[in-house]
Parts: sequence; C-alpha cells; structure tokens
Amino acid sequence: MEPASSCTFEGNSDIYGLGVRVGIYLQWLATLIAKYLHEPAVESTRDANTAYLVAMLAGLILITRDAHAETPALEGYITLLLCFAMACSSCSQAYSAARTRELRSLVDLLLCTAVCAYGLWFLSVGIQRLPRLDCPEVVFFFAPVALFGWFRIFLQAVFAASLAASAVLVAMRTSAIYHELADAVATWGGRAGESSPPPIHPARVVRASVFQILGGITAVAVFTLVVELTLAWNHARDVYVAATFSQLFPLVVSTTNLARVVVQLLKAVVLGDSRVEWTK
Repeated sequence: MEPASSCTFEGNSDIYGLGVRVGIYLQWLATLIAKYLHEPAVESTRDANTAYLVAMLAGLILITRDAHAETPALEGYITLLLCFAMACSSCSQAYSAARTRELRSLVDLLLCTAVCAYGLWFLSVGIQRLPRLDCPEVVFFFAPVALFGWFRIFLQAVFAASLAASAVLVAMRTSAIYHELADAVATWGGRAGESSPPPIHPARVVRASVFQILGGITAVAVFTLVVELTLAWNHARDVYVAATFSQLFPLVVSTTNLARVVVQLLKAVVLGDSRVEWTK
C-alpha cells in the first residue's frame, strides 16, 4: 500500500485553482438565472461564457499538447471537465429557441465543437502520453471509479456523441443563417420608405419552469462534486487558496456578473417591467 504522501500532486492553480473553479460555478449560476428568469441579461452572460471557454480551451491545449510535458494526466482531465462545463453552458444558450438564427450562436457552437473534438482526441490519445500519478487516479462518477479503465471508454463515447450532435447543430445553424441572409438580400430596400409606429414595451411575462431551474441547479451541484471530489480523492495540493491574480480575476468577474444579473432581475420585478409566472 502506497503511503498517502506519495499519492499527492501539485495542482495548477493558474488553470483550476480555487478562484478559477468558484468563478466557473458562479458564472454557470448567472447563466441559469439569465436564461430562465431574466432574458435581457443573456447577452452579457454569453460574452463571459465565451471568454471563459476560450481561456479554458487554450489552457487545456497548452498543458496537453506536448507529449513530453510534465503535466499529469489527471490534471488534463480536470481541465477538460471545466472546458466541457463551459461548453455545455454556452451551447445551451446558443440553441435557445428565441435566438435561432444568430451569427453569434454559430460562433458559440463552433467553440463547443472544438472542445468536443479536442476532448475526444485527448481521451483517446493525448491522455496516454502524459505521466501518471504514483497511485491510481480516482474520479467521481456517483462513486469513486478509476479514470483509466471502462470510465475513460465511456467518456470517449460521450464526447464522440457530443461532437456529432454539435456538428449537426453547426450545420443547421449555418443553413439558417444562409437562408436568413438570402431573405434579407431579396427584400432589401422593399420597405425603405415605410415607417413603423414606436414600439410598445409591456411588462415582460417570464414563464419559469421549476423543473428546468431545479435541473440546472442539480447539474451545477453534480459538476461541482465531480471536480471537487476528484481533487480531494487524489490529494491535489496548492489549489485551495485564491491568492494570485490569475485566480482573483475570474472570481471577481464571475461574482460581479452574478450580482448584476440578480440585481437586474429584482429591479425588473420591483418596477413591474417583468413578471415571473412559475410553471411545472
């Protein structure tokens, strides 16, 4: 039996330190609130999600691209988890029914496709080229399971299915944008001389699904357990203190984003600009 001290590893606090992880969790909560309760805040949360996703994907590629890197395989897996979480959050907003033909949503879907493609490569090839820990890597999947075994094959299947789905969504979105542009060109100037009455802005009625919101919160909670228990079970060091700029920056940004979305929602409800109707 290996002594506990030999099973530890020094985590990369710049990529998945406490401030970065908490920042991602808070950003996901802000996204849920904006998506289901306060749609005017969706665009700002999408911008933050895209920034997080690009940064995490760049970090993942940086620490795993070199076959001779000293990055532990488990570290690449944890970074991939954070990337995949932000990709899921971005894709859920990108394919909102209210925004079916936006060029911006196509960019989000392309980023999600890139994460799925790189994740599939990493789980199939890249992870085998990185050094292992002294003890077997244990991850959370509703119970402690070995990373190298059936669970890695399961993850490969998940990323392959996600890649196929995101590729289909990219094709659908590209087609929708093409037809929208074609319609715009065909009707260009047809209504140039027409005037429209000033818009009326009645109180916005938000029909919030309790099940959808609880499902989103549950997803955030489960993902948090996946990351935090994996770090704890493998005795990661130096990832539980947010004492550097690289950790404080995302933490402050996400905290500010969440606070702004909550304040905007409360202000809209109090002033009568928005009314929430709860449904199942």
